[in-house]
Amino acid sequence: MCPRVTLAGYSIPHPSLECVNVRVQTTGDPAREVLKDACQELMLMNRHVRSVFHKAVSEFKEEHARLKAEEEELKKQRDLLESMDFESN
Repeated sequence: MCPRVTLAGYSIPHPSLECVNVRVQTTGDPAREVLKDACQELMLMNRHVRSVFHKAVSEFKEEHARLKAEEEELKKQRDLLESMDFESN
């Protein structure tokens, strides 16, 4: 919520038109300035969310690769044990 805005809304005149009507009513600041500031803040938030998302994806991929390598190593060890001929006493 922005303290400089008293009302904000939009309408789409027709679904087939690539047009959006935006209405911004402010406490006194020029509406264009308030809308521009809001868009810039939104872009910064988007950049942050994208950064956090990409970091989480990278960490997930690294962890997945590590777990897969461990699983393959355990399978090799299990196959090796199964291939050895142990005599029961």
